[in-house]
Amino acid sequence: MASWAKKKLFYRALMAETEEKREAAKDEAASAGVKFGAKANSLIANQESLYLLESLADVQDWTLDLIDQRTENILSLAWDQIAPWLFE
Repeated sequence: MASWAKKKLFYRALMAETEEKREAAKDEAASAGVKFGAKANSLIANQESLYLLESLADVQDWTLDLIDQRTENILSLAWDQIAPWLFE
């Protein structure tokens, strides 16, 4: 499994809004010694900006509290979508 540092660089490239920012993110990764494979480069090149990853951009360390908060948020969002269907 990739380290958080490598994943973070990949996510930064995926959420870049422009080709210029994607290239800058890939350059940053390369400078850090991270080389993306062909599949990762293809995803970065062909992906529209993934705004759902923006909340990860500033995460330095995954802590239990952070994971619990994200879990609660995701479950709440899922419930908001599922509950109306369940209780029609």
